[in-house]
Amino acid sequence: DASQVRRRESSRSRERRQEERVAAVKARLEADKGSRPKWIVEAPAAAAQATVAQGADGVKREPEESREELLKMSVSKLKELLQKFGKTARGCVEKRDFVDRLKPAPKA
Repeated sequence: DASQVRRRESSRSRERRQEERVAAVKARLEADKGSRPKWIVEAPAAAAQATVAQGADGVKREPEESREELLKMSVSKLKELLQKFGKTARGCVEKRDFVDRLKPAPKA
């Protein structure tokens, strides 16, 4: 049985196998009808609303603290500030990344 499957796959072109894989994944997603894995985290509704409100109302988008003061803070405090200002910490690895997201460096 396994040898027949291997023989069948080797006779098909790479593009054809790729198309079949894509079709199988699409069929599986259609069968699931949009159920998302539990590890995917939804953005908090308050943060999404804060982002929209900040642009329209002219509310501050950055903390008052200077970059040097932000660099002295703990990462957990920086994460809280990011959430407060409606920004995400996704992609931030080092403390400097969090600070850059909160208060971008001045352009030279």
